[in-house]
Amino acid sequence: MNLITCGFRSKRYLIFYSNRLKVGPQKSKSIVLVQYSSNPGGSTISGLLIARALLSSNWKVHVVFGFPGAFEDIYRSEGCSTEVVPHSNWLRTGSLLRFPINWLTEIRKGHEFEKIFQERQPDLVYINSLVSLAAAAGAKNCGLPVVWHLRELFTDVGGEMHAPLIVGKSLVRATIARLSSNLICISNAVAQNILGPPLNSKSSIIPNAVEQSFYQLRDKQLARERLQLSPDGPVIGIPGTLRPLKGHKFLFDSFSQVLKLFPNTVIAISGDLNGPYADTVKEQAKSAGIISRCRFLGNVKDMRNLYAVSDVICVPSSSEGFGRTVIEGFASNRPVIGSAVGGITETINDGVNGFLVKYKDTQKLSKLLIELLENKPLADKISQNARHCADVSYTESICGERIKTIIDQTLRNYEKRGG
Repeated sequence: MNLITCGFRSKRYLIFYSNRLKVGPQKSKSIVLVQYSSNPGGSTISGLLIARALLSSNWKVHVVFGFPGAFEDIYRSEGCSTEVVPHSNWLRTGSLLRFPINWLTEIRKGHEFEKIFQERQPDLVYINSLVSLAAAAGAKNCGLPVVWHLRELFTDVGGEMHAPLIVGKSLVRATIARLSSNLICISNAVAQNILGPPLNSKSSIIPNAVEQSFYQLRDKQLARERLQLSPDGPVIGIPGTLRPLKGHKFLFDSFSQVLKLFPNTVIAISGDLNGPYADTVKEQAKSAGIISRCRFLGNVKDMRNLYAVSDVICVPSSSEGFGRTVIEGFASNRPVIGSAVGGITETINDGVNGFLVKYKDTQKLSKLLIELLENKPLADKISQNARHCADVSYTESICGERIKTIIDQTLRNYEKRGG
């Protein structure tokens, strides 16, 4: 029997639906949101904004994390209930031997999610990461509709998801198609890379949203004090996490030319200083001879302060499914320079609301940084265009309404098929 379909017409399915069909008072709609990461990061913030949109429509939202972390309390403070069901990224290796073992292991872990679904009786399961295969398998076993939100990229375009070269992508795509009712991708780059052309008819492109608070601009000098930065001198900000694909070295290698004209410039860098990659980034700054001009801020509690102090936001990534920091920079009224990779090319209109630079083109990045620091009218014009772009394309309300439309459509199709 095909391993993906094994158990999907099981006794558990029948028990689950006999419970759902019992006559009783009409309950409000409920959803289980599977949010693998509970650490600060793009997917965790996106999950929180999705939860807010559903809570505002009187949904009951139960969030399941893959491991404990700081964002559990934040989700609870918004009105969600939470718990942790340990599971792993099934795409953590491209080994032809190890990959099918990881795949099967996570399929079997679906039983842990079935227990939650049987207890909670949700109307729908929303999975906010490609990595949570176990949740998709559990939902399928219970006959529940699934919206699967894809935001990652494969390693062939510099992403972090692995699959064997020969059959890996085909198996991933077959699994996604079999276990999902509807698919959301954060960019065309993700859709093309993960799902492949032609795109699945049940897939939609919904870009990430920027949290509404980023439109509330902070005082620059006060923000400098809060981040313990000197009161003078230009600041180039690299917001986000400390991970290899974030491209810090690209900026470091481009920075010496900036210092010749603006010697008191500093680079403000956010990200967990206890993480596995933090020491590597610091060594890269030392090797480039600019460590004295770097300010490693750690996990910044209020990222609005980092955007407020930055004269230019730089997103020098080697790969990005979307690039949340780009639109946060937009909303914060800051000029943004981003690598011309992945989803960044779908948000930055080069020379209009920001600038694109080919990854590792240090000469062009230096030139753009200098130009924005020298030419304040240009920086202001780019910033204004960027903020307008954020207003019309990336607000919480726009993204939330589009996601709720997909959820409503999924439920209607589910009901038409008789559940």
